[in-house]
Amino acid sequence: MMSLSLRAEHFVQQVVDKIKSVDPDSIVMVTLDTHEDEDLNILVHTDKDIFDLFKQTSRLTIDILVDEGLNIGILSESKEMLEWYEAKCPEGLAPSPDRTNGKFVWNGSANL
Repeated sequence: MMSLSLRAEHFVQQVVDKIKSVDPDSIVMVTLDTHEDEDLNILVHTDKDIFDLFKQTSRLTIDILVDEGLNIGILSESKEMLEWYEAKCPEGLAPSPDRTNGKFVWNGSANL
């Protein structure tokens, strides 16, 4: 499994911070398990309009791709899907979110 460098973690953190500025109540998970050509995916559980989220983050993710070669995909799910992920996904894909601190969950943080 690929691990992220400290530099890549910094760029991921910038994208997550941008997502949290658009929707502070969102729950964000980062996974290195991708199905396309992305280096990693950021899964956002939100009840807000996803198109607004994409508009707010697309410039940043494109700049990171062009300047650093790190392809970050952003995927959206409703918050109702969270319980399904917790019940059905293999351990390590979607760890239980920490709803107490309003932060995000790094998937596979032990491997990063």
